[in-house]
Amino acid sequence: MAILTVTHTETVFLNNRERGGTNTYTLNSIDKVDERIVNVDDGNPATQTDWTTLAVFGSNSEGEASVIDRDEVQYIRVSNLDATNYIILSIVATGTVASVKLLPQESFILGRGASGAVGEGDAVPSAVPKDIDRITSLADTANCNVEIFIASGVYS
Repeated sequence: MAILTVTHTETVFLNNRERGGTNTYTLNSIDKVDERIVNVDDGNPATQTDWTTLAVFGSNSEGEASVIDRDEVQYIRVSNLDATNYIILSIVATGTVASVKLLPQESFILGRGASGAVGEGDAVPSAVPKDIDRITSLADTANCNVEIFIASGVYS
């Protein structure tokens, strides 16, 4: 088993004073890492065409090689590697989807696959997390390279 160390650092110099901070945390018992760069197609978000699947999640009983065990996922990072175009990143769970716009060079981080997503189809927020089924993406005006990094292991 390995330990994943994650460090987030913000640094800005504003009004003659340095601001920002560093937050470091560790995740124990990591025994699987999925790290890929995926070419994400541009398409039409209104018709739901050309969405690129970045990851598919299931329960440990499914046993499919391409399905990531959501119960063991401890960390997910998706980074838009493009220098010009944004992407739409969608976290799809049963009956709901949450989407965010990632500008060029931006990243989005999730902590878990099981009970890791909250989204609603109306204006009322939900406080009931749901299991993530898949992560999909759609590029803006041109195809973009997107990096996905997933660290998994049995929680200790």
